[in-house]
Amino acid sequence: MGDSTIISKSLESTLKQIGYNYFEISEVTAEEFYYALKDAKQHLEYSACVHLHTIEEYREMRTYLSKDKKSGIAIEKDNNIVSIFNASDRKHMIRVLLPIALEKGGNKLDNFNTTKLSIMYSMYGFIPVTQTRFDDKEAPDDWNYDRDDRPEIIFWMHNGMSAVEIIKAKNRLPMIPVNSAQMFDTYEEARECRDKILEARNMKI
Repeated sequence: MGDSTIISKSLESTLKQIGYNYFEISEVTAEEFYYALKDAKQHLEYSACVHLHTIEEYREMRTYLSKDKKSGIAIEKDNNIVSIFNASDRKHMIRVLLPIALEKGGNKLDNFNTTKLSIMYSMYGFIPVTQTRFDDKEAPDDWNYDRDDRPEIIFWMHNGMSAVEIIKAKNRLPMIPVNSAQMFDTYEEARECRDKILEARNMKI
């Protein structure tokens, strides 16, 4: 394990106030993160929804793990949040990992449009901007078509509120329908458009 993540005292306090006890999480090496997620994917019900990047790719990211290595999150150089996972018995882990990612600079992500995940991201200030259709040719090898069908891929950008502000506004943020996101033919086009919109927004701040 590397150095402990230094989240603000205000974030730790706010998490505890709503019952999401802060757990020890540290910045780790690419190798540690890769093998922790590789092991966790064997136990995740929706394993196909969590992409396992290569060690080389993780070396270009900021990677974080819980002390028991059963939960983690990674942030790419452009602040795209990836590889969010929880294979522990702890509840609300994602609701703790997302604010930590926000404090660490994460400001965008994408996901297969499952109701649970999309509602979760909306609750934490992410706005659905673009989308693309499911592509069988690009689908994970272990995708469960019978159970999960072929959901769209939604591209989100964060609204810019701080992690503490987001938690304090819990359940009061507007829920923007994911079907309002602009449709694109390819993953690359949808991602590029989302990034341009986010960049333009940040330039105005």
